[in-house]
Amino acid sequence: MTTQAPRFWRSIPQRYNLSGTHCKSCDEYFFPPRNLCPNCRRGAHLEEYTFKGTGSVVTFTTIYNATEDFEKLTPYNLAIIQLDEGPKVTGQVVSSPAA
Repeated sequence: MTTQAPRFWRSIPQRYNLSGTHCKSCDEYFFPPRNLCPNCRRGAHLEEYTFKGTGSVVTFTTIYNATEDFEKLTPYNLAIIQLDEGPKVTGQVVSSPAA
């Protein structure tokens, strides 16, 4: 039996929403999910958490010279977003509120 790539990617919860973990001991949030809290070193107190998906732009950049696989996409924007819950995520900016 073979596993198809699209099915594999669809089975990863973080692919379609911001799923992470929350430590009930120290009240910290993590993305991507962790098996062990790096702050208090407790694994039993972690719970799955789905982030609201809102936050603030920490920094951004525009890519003009990309590697061969991404040359046709240039220019494109990348940003680091600090989620309202705390973790920072990196992603491509595809639109803006003014657009």
